[in-house]
Amino acid sequence: MFSISPRQLAAREAEVLQTLKLVKDDLVGQDLITLGRVKNLEISDEHAVSCTIDSPSPVLLQNQEWITQATDRIKALSWVTGANVALSHPTPRNIQATRSSSLANVGNIIAVSSCKGGVGKSTVAVNLAFALKKRGARVGILDADIYGPSLPTMISPPDVAIRKSTVNPHFVRPVEYQGVQCMSFGFVNSKAAPGAGGKCLKAYATRGSDAWGHGVQGHGYLTTLQSRYSIPHTFQLPMADAMNISVDTGSPLVLSDALPTVTAVYDDLATTVAQECVKLKHLARVAPELLFDKTRGMVLRFFSTDSAEEIVLSPVDLRARCRCAQCIEEFTGKQILDPTTIQEDIRPTAVQRKVYKMDVACTCADDVGLFMLKGNYAFAVVWSDGHSSSLYTFEHLRQLAKEVQDDAA
Repeated sequence: MFSISPRQLAAREAEVLQTLKLVKDDLVGQDLITLGRVKNLEISDEHAVSCTIDSPSPVLLQNQEWITQATDRIKALSWVTGANVALSHPTPRNIQATRSSSLANVGNIIAVSSCKGGVGKSTVAVNLAFALKKRGARVGILDADIYGPSLPTMISPPDVAIRKSTVNPHFVRPVEYQGVQCMSFGFVNSKAAPGAGGKCLKAYATRGSDAWGHGVQGHGYLTTLQSRYSIPHTFQLPMADAMNISVDTGSPLVLSDALPTVTAVYDDLATTVAQECVKLKHLARVAPELLFDKTRGMVLRFFSTDSAEEIVLSPVDLRARCRCAQCIEEFTGKQILDPTTIQEDIRPTAVQRKVYKMDVACTCADDVGLFMLKGNYAFAVVWSDGHSSSLYTFEHLRQLAKEVQDDAA
């Protein structure tokens, strides 16, 4: 048995932590130590090292990679006789929710929505939920359709009775199917039929039978939309009989081997959603700032956990780069706005901040104004020329900043 003094123990713990700083989370560009992910570090009398890595999501493909890299880094230390690195998944805490809230332990809320009905929202939501569950996530589904809830037809739980919660008498217990907690108006009112709301029935009666004979999938413009709105990921799902059958039989497609190619797409979607949730939470902590300084112009600041960068842009240039539908032709991408018509003294006047449930209107001061975030991805700016639909994504601003730096070089 080896003996080790408290001073030696502290020095070796520091050495382990230092070597683990070489293990990076590429999703957010930081190491595991800086992110505070390494916990429960212990060094035995025999010089064996053990620790746990708190993963932000069990779905991440990077989890095993972190375990392997951390183990190899620790074993590379000359005095180490063994290494045991485990993965942990702490219960998420929702800082926006009170302790008694049903959302207190909900880490992420993912909205599946569309501006059009009948395009597969329910199919995507259900299969995404079960794809996440298959990869180890804690998942619940809320079917918020009041005109025709579809969740009861897409799953087949043995017991669909709605009962009071034993934790809070004001709550009800969700129905559970294959480890996923599910709630729908259809479980409360079993007479509700999908697509049977008054507005839906009126639409059916208004449309002729041959009015539906067009292809449902559009062609083209995907690349244009990705570029304009800085959409980093897109997924395409084929229309197949197996998907319709799974809906009718109450068994999500991803739980079977009926269509492996489609299941693979949902698995990729689940992984990407989990990764984006991690990145969004990190970006919320190091979100950029956009300020207006009367003497300097538009001041753009980017942050990381250990550094900051500042870029100055001209208000005229930023106004000219607006990508809204009033400034850019929707289908061709051609610029509608004539940059020569922009007033030289143009300045931002107001901004609307939308964060979770809060809507805050902010008017810019004469000398310095701070532009608040539009969610976690963009800034919304109102200009002195009356233009009020400018939305600048973080990625768009990073591209502009890079162009400014390249021009300066």
